[in-house]
Amino acid sequence: MFKKVVKSFVFNLLIALIVCSLSPAGNTIISTAAAADRDYIVVQTWGGSLDEAQRIAFFEPFTKETGIKVITVEAGDSVGAKLTAMQRSNNIEWDIITGDYASYVNNYFEKGLLEEIDYSIVDNTQDLIPGSAQKFGVGQYLEGVCLAYNTTKFPPGKEPKSWKDFFDTKNFPGPRAMHNWGGPADNLGIAMMSQGLQPDEIFPLDFDRAFKAMDTIKPHIRVWYTTGNQIMQALIDGEVDLAVSTDGRAKKAKEMGAPVKIEWNQGFFFIAYNAIVKGTPMKKEALELLKFCNRSEQQAIFTKHIGYSGTNTKSYAFLPENIQKDQSSHPDNLKKIFNFTTVKNNQWVLDNIDLIDEKWNTWIAK
Repeated sequence: MFKKVVKSFVFNLLIALIVCSLSPAGNTIISTAAAADRDYIVVQTWGGSLDEAQRIAFFEPFTKETGIKVITVEAGDSVGAKLTAMQRSNNIEWDIITGDYASYVNNYFEKGLLEEIDYSIVDNTQDLIPGSAQKFGVGQYLEGVCLAYNTTKFPPGKEPKSWKDFFDTKNFPGPRAMHNWGGPADNLGIAMMSQGLQPDEIFPLDFDRAFKAMDTIKPHIRVWYTTGNQIMQALIDGEVDLAVSTDGRAKKAKEMGAPVKIEWNQGFFFIAYNAIVKGTPMKKEALELLKFCNRSEQQAIFTKHIGYSGTNTKSYAFLPENIQKDQSSHPDNLKKIFNFTTVKNNQWVLDNIDLIDEKWNTWIAK
């Protein structure tokens, strides 16, 4: 009998430990049993300097103004699986997901994992760039994707200028980096552009042609990064000489002393959306936070800390001129880049995101 009591105690203790999760950013214990009646907002972020910039620009000022605490958790590349698990268990641990591509956020929404945005509450979207106010989420920043390279390896006159150059390992030798954090349509689109196609010719994807091009570059990819901090560190450490990088992380690496330069030619940007998790007990508060994130002053603070352009067009007025010129949405740079989500037949990506993921995951695992 004593053994049974001990076993029962140990079992119950393990269960109690399992149903509590630790927030890495706030170091706060979140009890799943108390999730339904909590008084704080839990926000999924992508960690590192991006998480820091969001907390400084948005979450901490929001708490100071409203008294509502915001806790951040890093999810890595498992957002969809985590959202699905929360719905199946009826245990909503997150209230907001941040900074994800439209193709994925729309997919989560269509699967019933996200709330529709109530624009009677989030009523300050008039100054956001077109496409920011969607039923599935609100655009917070522009995530530029660019060719970043080491200036000590490629000095003036010898620098890469296009995706064709990125794939040209003979004339532009050196270890490279590409992402493997979801959303592989952009990697495959880059592969197609390296073959001479224009942005409006990418979709629907010719998978055979795209993966044939990827086969040529795969042996030269030293870092398949899954977080923004990983690519930033690879650039800082000189682990790679060329990278398909987000502009914010490349600029942060440069700011920290890395000999990195951005080539904007053939670059592109996505709108990164914030969205609200279906069934959150903090829906009203989450909507108020999304509204707060639209403020031009707060978006300017975010840009100063991480380098990504805000979606509020009036945030530029709060930025120094040198930072304005370094943004993907600056008029001079806009002549060289494009909005990935508005290219011809981009709806094909939204409709085939699961197929693209399946083919990519099969290829990357070889």
